[in-house]
Amino acid sequence: MADDCAGEEIPLFLEPLSYSPDAPSRRLPPPERRRVVIETARRLVPLGTDVLKAEFPVHPIDSPDESEWDDACRELTAVCPVPWVLLSAGVSHDVFLRQTAIACRAGARGVIAGRAIWSEAISPDPDARRRFLAGPARQRLEALRALCQTRPLPPGAHL
Repeated sequence: MADDCAGEEIPLFLEPLSYSPDAPSRRLPPPERRRVVIETARRLVPLGTDVLKAEFPVHPIDSPDESEWDDACRELTAVCPVPWVLLSAGVSHDVFLRQTAIACRAGARGVIAGRAIWSEAISPDPDARRRFLAGPARQRLEALRALCQTRPLPPGAHL
């Protein structure tokens, strides 16, 4: 696939997701999640990836210590030879803002944000949906954009 993308001049965005092999608990335990996210990037990105779409390497509930978040993101930056962007992965907007600030400070080049921006837009009322998308969702995008644009690129990060 990487060769096909390169031949057509289409960037390859890689989005590996980690899951526990234990079906009832989809989340990996804290040290394992970090190891899996970073090792997956180390092994798969060099196979022709242009941009890594990475899940946050630690889960905010399992690991609330933001210094650990920073260390994990810096470790991801160190092993990733291409730019990486952060996935929202269904966390709340407030948590995603904190993750984005730390990830961008540690080397992420931006975000690919989904539910953290628009989850409340799922409404059967089209007027309510439009109001939400024009108001809070837009404000969330602007806040994320500001975080991504104001962070300096650390040593070892890729453009």
